[in-house]
Amino acid sequence: MTHENSQIKLVFKNQTIFLTGATGFLGKVMIAKLLTDCEDIKRIYMLLRPKKGKNSEQRFEEIFEQPCFELLKSKTSNWKEKVSLIEGDCEEPFLGISDDNLKILKNEVNFVIHLAANVRFDQSLKKAANNVKSTADLLELSKDIVNLKCFVLVSTAYSNCIYSHIKEEIYDPPIQPELLFSMVNGLDESVLTNLTPALLRKKWANTYVYSKCISEHLMKGAAKNFPTTIVRPSIVMNSVKEPEVGWIDNIYGPIGLRQ
Repeated sequence: MTHENSQIKLVFKNQTIFLTGATGFLGKVMIAKLLTDCEDIKRIYMLLRPKKGKNSEQRFEEIFEQPCFELLKSKTSNWKEKVSLIEGDCEEPFLGISDDNLKILKNEVNFVIHLAANVRFDQSLKKAANNVKSTADLLELSKDIVNLKCFVLVSTAYSNCIYSHIKEEIYDPPIQPELLFSMVNGLDESVLTNLTPALLRKKWANTYVYSKCISEHLMKGAAKNFPTTIVRPSIVMNSVKEPEVGWIDNIYGPIGLRQ
């Protein structure tokens, strides 16, 4: 649990967050933690898209049916007043956010936390490039946020796997984002597939970590406009104690060995 006078609670007091990736494991854990321990948080806007026959509103409601929210529900009664849906899709230009919702984000948001990503290791380069494009579009949108205090990109500890020792710095990308976008938009899928091994240069483990390195490079340029932070988690596993002992919502990494 977060200490009563912790810096985290003080930072998020009366603040509004815009979060992508809310339906993922890390997203749900983050929402549960913020709402449970940062009682004075103002609001969390969550980007959601329709998927698998369910609309955004249905998926929004289902998030809070997970066991990780039981502690929150037992501790506070007004938590639902602090969460709101923003309909959109990270695979759409500028995340498919409506003009009305863009105005809301521009005027109310203080922190942007970009968790959403296609994390499949076997995805095509065209699919992986969406990780970069969504980051680029969200950074561009964030320029108009009036009271933005920080943009947080959740990357991966393996984003720079070609190096034996990783420092807390942003490394040069394997390809400039603009060239990547030009290739995935202008080349036939089969041509792009054939080119992918050469682009990875037998150094990058997969297209996912490749896309994350390029996304990190975008953050370096954005830092000229507003504060930015990159978080590089390693292997995602079940929770130890919070929000629920041993809880996980999918099969990640070594967890699959227990099945």
